[in-house]
Amino acid sequence: MSSANTRPRKKIQNMGGDIGFQQMSKVQIGGPVRACRLWPMVLCNLMWLVVICAGLYGNMADPQPIPRRVKHPLVVFDRLFRKAGPFMPFTVVLPRMLMPNTGRVTSPGAATFLVYVLITAARILLYLLIDAFAPKSLADHILLGSSVYAILSVEVAILLKQMADIGKVKTDEECSDDDEDGDLCGVGDRAVARSQPSGHSPLTRVIQLGRLVVLVLTITLAAAVLGDMYFTARYFHTFHETIVTAAAGMIIFQVPLAAWSFNTRVQ
Repeated sequence: MSSANTRPRKKIQNMGGDIGFQQMSKVQIGGPVRACRLWPMVLCNLMWLVVICAGLYGNMADPQPIPRRVKHPLVVFDRLFRKAGPFMPFTVVLPRMLMPNTGRVTSPGAATFLVYVLITAARILLYLLIDAFAPKSLADHILLGSSVYAILSVEVAILLKQMADIGKVKTDEECSDDDEDGDLCGVGDRAVARSQPSGHSPLTRVIQLGRLVVLVLTITLAAAVLGDMYFTARYFHTFHETIVTAAAGMIIFQVPLAAWSFNTRVQ
C-alpha cells in the first residue's frame, strides 16, 4: 500500500470539537500568515534616519545661510515630487495588487490600499494646515518624503515576502511523500496549491519576474526620495525645521504604518 494511503489523516480543532479530514477544506483555505517581513521595513527606516542625520550634519558644518545655493542633481525628480509626490507610491502599489497570487501569501489588498489612501489624505491635510498656520516653522518637503517613504518601505517588505514564499505550498503528491512538512502540507494548503499556479510553472515565473520589476522600481523610487531628502535637509531648511519635521513624520507615518503592516495577516 502506498504512503499516501497509510499516512495518518490529521484533524483540526474547532470550537472544542474535532473536524474530520473530509470537512477540513470547508472550514479554511490556508492559515493566516503575516503579510510582510519585518527586517526590510526596519532597514528602510534606518536608512531614512541615516540620510536625515547626514543632511543635518552637513547642515551644521556649513556656515552659509539657509537656503543655500547648490546644484541639485535630482532637480527634475524634486520638481515632480513637489507636484505629484503624494500619489507616486500608487504607481508601484497598483501593479503589485493586480498580480495573481502565488504561494501561501495572498497579496494584501483593499485594507492596505485604504490605509495608504488615508496616509495620503492625512499628508495633504497636514500640508494645508502647515501652509496656512506655520509655513516657516516646518520642513514640509520632508514630511511629504516621510509619508511617501513609509508606503514604499512597506511595499518592499510585502514584495520580498511574496517572492520568498513562492513554492512553499506543496501539491498532494509532494505532501504524501513527506510526513515532516507540518503546516505546509495541511489540507488548506493543498487547496491553495490546486487553486494557484505551480511554483515552477511558466505563469508563476512570469509573475515572479513582474514582482521583481515592481520591486526594482519601488527601491529606485525610495532611493530617489532618500536622495531628495538629503539635499533638502542639507541645503534648504534649518536644523530645527528638519529635525522636528523628520521626527513628526516618523511618529505620524512611518512607525505606525510599519507596525500595522507587520501585524496584518492574510490568508
